[in-house]
Parts: sequence; structure tokens; C-alpha cells
Amino acid sequence: MTQTLTDQRYSFILDANQDIQNYWIRANLNVGEAGYNNGINSAILRYSGVDNAEPKSSVSSGVLPLNETDLVPLENLGAPGFPEQGGVDYSLTLNMLYVGLSWTYDLFVAQCVKLSS
Repeated sequence: MTQTLTDQRYSFILDANQDIQNYWIRANLNVGEAGYNNGINSAILRYSGVDNAEPKSSVSSGVLPLNETDLVPLENLGAPGFPEQGGVDYSLTLNMLYVGLSWTYDLFVAQCVKLSS
């Protein structure tokens, strides 16, 4: 089990290399009803040609942290821009403000300014 926190989004490639059968995919949420009773917070991954039955796997008790430094892109496009002062492709500033129970965002396009050395 890997813990993914709020606002973390990841795409992944599933290497379907296990025995041909049905498997549970489970995701306990931070809010709402926890657990997996009666199929809540669960989905079934079925291999083609397998009977339409519930998986027999049990719930894992361990939690593995998602270490972002271990993530590998499918294609490494490199960082945008040039590795020099002012080499950014598009500069912007994102200001965030927490008001009540909501975040607000203001987006400003920044101007590149040459700094004296």
C-alpha cells in the first residue's frame, strides 16, 4: 500500500505480470467512511478470461511512503527553458491565500528583469 496525500496526482503504468486472476484495488480516503467492507473504497482488477468473481486477496497492513525521488518518467523531456538567468520559457507568479475553508489563487505574469551583477 502506498500513501498518496491530498493534491498528489500520479499517472502510472501497471505491469500486469501476476497470475491470471482477479485482484483488489483499494484506496482508503482521508475523509469519509474508512475500510473496505461491502466493497467500499475498492475496485476489482480483472484479467481477461477470468471468472466474474470477487478476488480472494486480503488487505495489506503495511504502508509504504511514496518517495518522489524514486519516480521515473516514461519519457524524460528535461526541464523547460535554458539553464541560465532569464532562461525561463514562461514566467509566472502564483499567489495563494487561505480564506475560511477555501484556497484562492491569483495568477500574475511576471516580467523578466536583468539583474545587475
